[in-house]
Amino acid sequence: MLEIALLLFFGGMAICISKVLRSEAITLEIYGVSHSLYLLVFLFPLGPTILLYGSFYAPLVFSAFGALLCYVPVLIIAKHQARKLQTAGTDRVAKAEKAIAAAFEIALVGIIFVVVATAITWGATVIAPGA
Repeated sequence: MLEIALLLFFGGMAICISKVLRSEAITLEIYGVSHSLYLLVFLFPLGPTILLYGSFYAPLVFSAFGALLCYVPVLIIAKHQARKLQTAGTDRVAKAEKAIAAAFEIALVGIIFVVVATAITWGATVIAPGA
């Protein structure tokens, strides 16, 4: 149930962040920031999906690694783009900075979710291997 709720949360946040970054495309282009982030945020909902269904087809380690791959690229690119926009030093980029900061924070939440869910699942299989 938690995975479904997080799937909806990550999907909604991906749409919101993408819309803001799409509306600020001209500002991002002026300051030399790539447009890749507004597409990469759509990897957010795949994380819980891979973690939920991937464990049926692959070992837990591989499904956890696949889920982490949905968040790490956004984390790296968002940090790089935030650094570029901070050097602009103008208020014109404030909306884009907030969207990039939100993408960074949601990616962190996704990574924490994957680590905690993997630890709980692994712990449950170790404690009750016959169940």
